[in-house]
Amino acid sequence: YRLYKLRGPLMLPWRTLLAQIGIQPPLGNTAALRSAIARLRPALRDVLLMYPKARVQMTASGLELRPSPPAVPHREPSCG
Repeated sequence: YRLYKLRGPLMLPWRTLLAQIGIQPPLGNTAALRSAIARLRPALRDVLLMYPKARVQMTASGLELRPSPPAVPHREPSCG
């Protein structure tokens, strides 16, 4: 929901993103962190199927979000 409101790139570190969805790999356990990140890949592919204009990229340090057009174009309400 926030991609179209961004003014510039935003980096979401992996641990921050995972905590937002309730996954908290133990600190220092890089294997658990990599495993959790790997589980996100299929979900991101599904999201991008529904929102192909989303400018999102997985990087080594996190998920990079860039300003993107809205997923659903804005329409003026019709009267009557």
